[in-house]
Amino acid sequence: MENEKELEKEVVIDENLIDDEDLKKNLQTVVAQKKHFREKYQSVSKDFEEYKKTHPDIKVEEKKEVVPVAEPKNTVSNEVSIESVLDLRTKGYSDAEILAFNKYAKKMNVPISEIIEDPFIKAGIEAERQKAKVEQTTPNPSNGTMTVKGKTWAQMTPEERKMNYDAFINGKGSNSNI
Repeated sequence: MENEKELEKEVVIDENLIDDEDLKKNLQTVVAQKKHFREKYQSVSKDFEEYKKTHPDIKVEEKKEVVPVAEPKNTVSNEVSIESVLDLRTKGYSDAEILAFNKYAKKMNVPISEIIEDPFIKAGIEAERQKAKVEQTTPNPSNGTMTVKGKTWAQMTPEERKMNYDAFINGKGSNSNI
């Protein structure tokens, strides 16, 4: 029924307001299509009404109006309270971990307390913590590149190499700026 009302509306175009010729042509095409389909709809509607009158034994189902179903509201609040953040901090979780918990809790629509109890989440956090611990305990390489005045041997020009050759040989330039 609403579509029929929409079809009855006439489109009025003030072509003086539109400067672009292509846009005018496209708009005129769309208006012509609308008129064509309106006429076609009216013609088919008349034919259908006549058909229903001449064939009363055929049942025609009327289209039922669809009522949109309201989406269920979130049972879990997506907001994280300061108390829960402080509680997680006291349990030893970092800010990055708390943000990740919040992200997963929103995706899965569950409270953060359930997220931190998930064995997969626990395993992932433990793996990340172990990885960070290994990175912290790995020492820097002992044979770093030697530099003199902030430049490595490869970065120096031949003149600079001649001037700083003794520093490299004697180890004065090793891992330090002379």
